Amino acid sequence: MSRKPTVQECRKKYDGRCFVCGEDDYIVLDAHRVVPGEIGGAYHWNNLLTLCACCHRKVTAGTIRVHARYLGTRGPVVHWTDESGSEHFTNESESKVHHGNPEPQGEHGR
Repeated sequence: MSRKPTVQECRKKYDGRCFVCGEDDYIVLDAHRVVPGEIGGAYHWNNLLTLCACCHRKVTAGTIRVHARYLGTRGPVVHWTDESGSEHFTNESESKVHHGNPEPQGEHGR
């Protein structure tokens, strides 16, 4: 008998890549809680952000900061600060195109 997938697994499959760097290897993707569990943040669809293991460790260490996730006029927006200290307000749908980088990279825009 198969089990029902967790909300974390569903979020990772839906996003398909790291919000920050664009890594798309499902094995290394994590579901990060924007509002931490210790202050009441649940594993709920709207409180999860897909990060690769490396970026997730950087968020945990405070090198990358995820400040908030909220609903904007064009969909969910994430307020975050990258490793250089630059603040970003990134629409999640734009993140799927640019993967947190200002310029698309590689042969297929990744």
